[in-house]
Amino acid sequence: MEHLQADPPLNAAQLSLVANLTHVQVEAIDNALAMHCTSSWRKVSLVVGSALEQVQLAGVPDVFFAQRVKEHVARGKLEARGDLARMHYSEVRVPIGSGANAT
Repeated sequence: MEHLQADPPLNAAQLSLVANLTHVQVEAIDNALAMHCTSSWRKVSLVVGSALEQVQLAGVPDVFFAQRVKEHVARGKLEARGDLARMHYSEVRVPIGSGANAT
């Protein structure tokens, strides 16, 4: 029942690792996340997993990718439903009418 709990916070080593990511690396993560979002609802865990496979930055955890998804929701780049604190129980999509990645 591990998915019933909120996604874990980044530990000290992970925090240090992501703090040292370059702007280009974070942009690559953001672009990969955006690439896997459409105008249809998709599980955050699917979007994150697909982006992880695409970017493959050693040691960068899925939780950081999920945090980036939350940032995109906060900025209005994505819409969300469900509990974003639990990537297996939330979904995102490109806002209808934005024209990006429509399916």
